[in-house]
Amino acid sequence: MDPCNKEIRPETERLLLKAELEAQRHFENGVSYAEKNEPETARGQFITALRYNPDLKESVEYLKNRLQPETFMMYSVENKDTLEMIALKVYHDSKKDFLIAYFNDIEQDKLLKPGTVLRLPVLDRGPVKEQFDAEDELERAKFYFEQDEYALAIGISKKILGHDASNAEAASLLNASCRKVGILLGKRGRYNQALGILKKLILRIRMSII
Repeated sequence: MDPCNKEIRPETERLLLKAELEAQRHFENGVSYAEKNEPETARGQFITALRYNPDLKESVEYLKNRLQPETFMMYSVENKDTLEMIALKVYHDSKKDFLIAYFNDIEQDKLLKPGTVLRLPVLDRGPVKEQFDAEDELERAKFYFEQDEYALAIGISKKILGHDASNAEAASLLNASCRKVGILLGKRGRYNQALGILKKLILRIRMSII
């Protein structure tokens, strides 16, 4: 849409690289959990890897063939059904349409013929307590901080502290990220916002000392 914009290509390349790194990280986590015989956790990591990089064949291989056998349900395609609509009905998440495509060897944008029977992997086996890996989340926050994505680092740090208010590394990273944002806002002339963030930072540091 804007071929003359010289800033778009490097930014796109940066985001693609970030997505590839995240996909590889989740894939490696999946392999680790699979080796520990924790198939459900491994499956979640492989699915997340595919969200970042749908072409990561290694994740597809693990999901299809190398984890413990999946339980499938059968679904008969209805009139005007799309993969997104089926994913929304079955998984309550339209973004899981790629799973249906993978397990049925069809293209995501292919029109579905009414009456076609699809094999859908059963993902939920009853209520499961949300798993939270503070160490993994902290690594993500550090990664975003190093990439100058301070807002993302702040969000993840706050999430960690919400689970564990005594996590010193998360608190330190949150403070460092807020300081960076305050400095950037000041450089852009947005002094009131910068002052507000820095005041909160000072208050948080004082409270931690007390």
